Amino acid sequence: LPTRSMPAVWILAAILSTLVGAGSLSLAQSDARADETDITVRDYLSGNGLLNRGLYELAAVEYRKFLSQHGDHEKAAVARYGLAVSLFRLGQFDEAVAELQKAIELSPGSSAFTANLAYAYAVSGKRDKAVDILNELKDRSPGASSNFPQIALVYVGLDERDQAMAWLEKAYAERTITAATWPDSL
Repeated sequence: LPTRSMPAVWILAAILSTLVGAGSLSLAQSDARADETDITVRDYLSGNGLLNRGLYELAAVEYRKFLSQHGDHEKAAVARYGLAVSLFRLGQFDEAVAELQKAIELSPGSSAFTANLAYAYAVSGKRDKAVDILNELKDRSPGASSNFPQIALVYVGLDERDQAMAWLEKAYAERTITAATWPDSL
């Protein structure tokens, strides 16, 4: 997802690498054990591979194909997230937001999907909506360190780097993220 400065890119990369099964950096890795003989996930896995290679238009085509044929599959929520990331990177913000909302409907407890929706709102100029979701994430489970990286992501989108770093430091202190999640380079 686009950011406003290089330090924010580093923050975002660290956050995305912690989102279990939901970050574009980990989509292919999370499915490394998927049954490759299952023809129903072929388009989904293809979308993941294309997304991870930065081929967003092609990834969107594969995700859409998968979702049109298998919209009720157990991977549908993550496929919608992958489609949202692809659309977001293509500058199709409204479509990306719609896909994130559908992903949340399929997986209502996902703080990762919810935080990414808030991030999308923030960077597309819908600050009030982003702040509402941010407050919801904070209230969802006060003190739950598992939400700290997601809260930091929203602050990145709001361009509040000090707050983002503070929440990442909390996450690190609680071992929600580790030094291994920080990238060597982008």
